[in-house]
Amino acid sequence: MNKLIIFIIPLLCFFLVACGDGSSDNDNDKEVVQPPVVITPIAKDWRLISVQQIINNSPVLRITDAAGSIILLDESDNFTSVDDGLFLFNANALKEALNKNKLNDDDMLRVIVENAEPYDSLTSLFSYSDIQNHQQTIFVNILTSFVFDYLDYSNTLTLDKMNDSLSRLFTGYDFQDFNNDNMLDYKDILTYDIYNYNHHLGSLVNRVYSPVKINNTAKEDIINKIINDMPNSLENTPFEIFSQNSSSAELLLRQENDDIFYFISKYCKNNPQVEESFITSGEYTTLNSGCFIEYMTCWTANIDDCGNLNRLYYYQDQVHTVPALLELSQTGKNNSETANKIKIVLLKENTEFMEKLDNIINVTESEEIVIKFKVCQLFREYDAYCEL
Repeated sequence: MNKLIIFIIPLLCFFLVACGDGSSDNDNDKEVVQPPVVITPIAKDWRLISVQQIINNSPVLRITDAAGSIILLDESDNFTSVDDGLFLFNANALKEALNKNKLNDDDMLRVIVENAEPYDSLTSLFSYSDIQNHQQTIFVNILTSFVFDYLDYSNTLTLDKMNDSLSRLFTGYDFQDFNNDNMLDYKDILTYDIYNYNHHLGSLVNRVYSPVKINNTAKEDIINKIINDMPNSLENTPFEIFSQNSSSAELLLRQENDDIFYFISKYCKNNPQVEESFITSGEYTTLNSGCFIEYMTCWTANIDDCGNLNRLYYYQDQVHTVPALLELSQTGKNNSETANKIKIVLLKENTEFMEKLDNIINVTESEEIVIKFKVCQLFREYDAYCEL
């Protein structure tokens, strides 16, 4: 009987609609019922924002274009707090907002965090492409805010100018490839975890720079000071610059110990020949633009009596101890990956680590991306790399 009713009711409804209610077709007073508007919810594709160094549990977040003039996502129903300073947002909703405002996936965007005590605000830069390609967490802290102000001050907020502008800052402070992608670029700021990374640029910015009630003139003064106070790239090497121009630098080996030799190898992209020589205190060697030299400390003029290998590079009219932007050594990357795998294996024997890991995996009831974030933070706490 119930099956019959279920069948008859829709059939009866169809019949009434088809036949009308017996009134004339010319009856203009008949009410027209509009079908309800069906709103299809946007599918969830979660990403994370980690706001660091704040003491207020209710910051106000929004995502805008790089200039801050187009609001793409605001605080109303777009950011879900899952922990202190940790917020979920829907990447699909962001993509819809980009399309609506005719912005491209590679356009630089900005996370703005206000009511971020003890700071007035914090900010970070990223693109939609970044969070679609492996990077699932955007870090927002004092270093990301400084870098934004530095780029804004130098009018280099577009992708084609950003990395060139950051090159001087990164190489001057020997910044590291924090996201292990074999490149030094703005994405290493995007992944800079100020709680678990200890780099002297991050420490310096944390100490002297703060967007707390600071006017633009003061910001510019501090930015200029940080740029002008970059450490000498040769400070921890046995060399000093005797002379230099746009194409080369003449390096003088300091007068330290006449009994110590240095074995020098010179490599240049346009020259397959490797120049090798021994030099000692008071002697010179030339470092050309686009080239690098490898040097080793030796106790005799015999390569078998030499120690660790070091490198010097020359570009942008300066000597550097790190390669130019986007030209990190693949060998160095492979070595760091091997070292990280060894660390992870050793952590399995660490009882404290394993207990913390067990608590995160088995106790935490949250989105998968949040659990992954907390696991990665734990690995980083124990000095092992984990991609977020």
